[in-house]
Parts: sequence; C-alpha cells; structure tokens
Amino acid sequence: MKFKNFIYLDKDKMYSISSQMFEGIAQELLKEETLENQDSETQGGPLLSGKVLADVVKNTTKSTEKKFLHDYSFTLFEKELNDKKIILDISDLNQQEISEKIESYSFIKITKEVTFNDHLKLQDFFSKFNQFGTAISRMIIFGDQQALEGLGKQRKDQYIKEKESELHQDPKFLESFVLLSKQGFNDNFEVSQTVDSLLITSYLNRDYLRESENILIRKYSRKTNVKVSIIGTVSQYLMSNNATPKEDFDGDLSAHMRNMFEHLASVEYSISGKSDNEIVIDPIAAYIEL
Repeated sequence: MKFKNFIYLDKDKMYSISSQMFEGIAQELLKEETLENQDSETQGGPLLSGKVLADVVKNTTKSTEKKFLHDYSFTLFEKELNDKKIILDISDLNQQEISEKIESYSFIKITKEVTFNDHLKLQDFFSKFNQFGTAISRMIIFGDQQALEGLGKQRKDQYIKEKESELHQDPKFLESFVLLSKQGFNDNFEVSQTVDSLLITSYLNRDYLRESENILIRKYSRKTNVKVSIIGTVSQYLMSNNATPKEDFDGDLSAHMRNMFEHLASVEYSISGKSDNEIVIDPIAAYIEL
C-alpha cells in the first residue's frame, strides 16, 4: 500500500466536486467520523479512558482542521476518478498522445519532479537586489582583507569598487522588472513540471499548502529530486488565447470599454501569457508517494 505525503490539498474544491459527481462521498465520510467518535466513548480499557480519547479526538480534530478526514477523503476521491476512468495520467505520454487525449478527460494527473516558482519572493529579491549585492561584495572583501593589506590604497580602492559594481544592476531596470512582475504574476505561487517537450504549470493557493513556501523549498529544494504527483483539471492547454483588440472601430462607450479590456489582456499576455507548449492545471492536490 502506498501512502501519500500531502504538500497541498484544496479541500473545498475536492468536496465540491465529490458532492456533485460521486453521490454523497463527503456525507458518508462525515457519518463515519461521527460513528468513530461515538465508538471511542465505549472502547475497552482503564476507567474513563474512552471518554478521554474521545475528548482528544475532538480537540485534535479542531486544531488540525480535520486533516486526517480530508486526506482519507482524497484517497477515496482519487480512487473514484480512476474507477470511472475520467482521469488522464500524462506522466509517461508524449506530446502527440497528450494533445490527442486531453480533451476526452475531466481530470489530469502528472507525477514528475517540480520547480517551485514563488513570484512574491522573486519580486522581493529584485526589489533588494543591489542591497544583496552590496552585502555579498562586502563579505567577499572582508575575506580578502589579508591580501588587500599588501596593495596600495589606489589598487585597494579600485578592487573594492570593482567587486561592488559586479553585483549591482541599474535601479531603473530593477524597478521596471518588479513592476512588470507584479502586473503579470502578482503574488502567484506556481509549480512547473515537464513532460516530453511540454511545460505543465499549476498555480497553488497558498492557503491550502500544508507547510509554508519557505519550508517546502528548504525541504525539497526549489528544483526537487523527488517526484510530486499533481491532480487537477485543465484550465488552459495547447493553443493560444491571446486577445485581439481592435485599433479603430465605431461603437458606443460600452464597446470601447470592452475593447480596452482586450488591450489589457493583450498586454498581460505579452508579460505572463501561456506558452504554446504549455498546459495550465487548476490543482486539487499535490503529494509525494511514500
């Protein structure tokens, strides 16, 4: 039996879909939980141990937001998807096979190494890039103090200036980069994977991460060695969805406003639009099989 170490689970999306498609799985699980809690009060053992355990279960359930129930729910949810054959595992398919099959399935699964892309962290890094550069160059210079002592003042000053300039960028460039990143990606936290020549991108809601972004990246690295399974629905796939604004046309004010949104969409697409070889997934869960 394989176990799952969840790093992400959108329980609201999972329960919403299961309640529509799988005829009350969520309700049955809640009934099972109620029965388990009732049974725990009548278990054998030392006097009052059953009542104590029931209280522990109640308190634990509240403090962990019923994570054990959510995890078990997902196990049944995934099994139902496989039993009904409505999920496509693209992990070992090539691009042609994926493009031929993807529209015939409601759900998609991919198990590959991932890269964590935290745009909020990237924006913060570039907004402080020159500060980091100064700090790093000072540490390098500090380590070279003994060698610098043998240089004259002019050569010493030149060396320090060269080290500091190596790790600095034009502030206007950095400001522009951060502005475009915020406009195109906001504070997105995404996971990217590759299958054959395709890029698979999943945008994760930070609220449903099991651990903080920093801890995840510390544990598994920004580019992981372990494979991560992601299950979700396809929100964008192998075709362009660029806007087509009209430059000159006659129309009322509302038509002009709609056309301005087309222009906005076109600008956003140029900054952060989907690549031609990219599939975007709306994820339900991400886990590592143990």
